[in-house]
Formats: sequence, C-alpha cells, structure tokens
Amino acid sequence: MNRPKKWYDLPYNLRLSMAENTELEYDSYESSRAEALDNLMCDPPYYDENNGRVQARYESFSDDDLKEMAKNILNSLNHQAEEITKFISGD
Repeated sequence: MNRPKKWYDLPYNLRLSMAENTELEYDSYESSRAEALDNLMCDPPYYDENNGRVQARYESFSDDDLKEMAKNILNSLNHQAEEITKFISGD
C-alpha cells in the first residue's frame, strides 16, 4: 500500500470516513458540525485545528487498520451499486 503522508490525500470516501469519525471543533452558535465537516472536506489545509485533529487520527491508524477501513467502505459501495442496479432494472 502506498500510504499518503496527509489524510486529505486519501481517496474521497476514506477522507470522508476519517473526518466524520473525528471530533471536530466548531462554534455551535455560529455553525454546525455538518458545516465544519463540509469546510474541512472542501479545503482541509485551511482549517488548521480540525485538519490537525483528523491528521492525528489518521496517523494513529496502522496500515492494516487503514486497509480494513478501505475494504469496509468498498463493500458498502459495492452493496449500494447492487441496490441501485436492481432499482434501475426494476427487480
């Protein structure tokens, strides 16, 4: 596995899962967790505090943990593709 140094260089679905499962910092009076997540996904290096939180979480994952996460995401995506295919074909 060619593991990137930065979490935001992972494929999109791995990035999203990594960010979604990290406790993000946000001001609940002015924004929401969803907005903080969206901002982070759009421009990770700009949001230093949350970027650092997700990077620390990423660095705590072993290569095997990251591979397992990727396999789980791939299985989920394959299942979704099967369900969409059934829907389109009318089965």
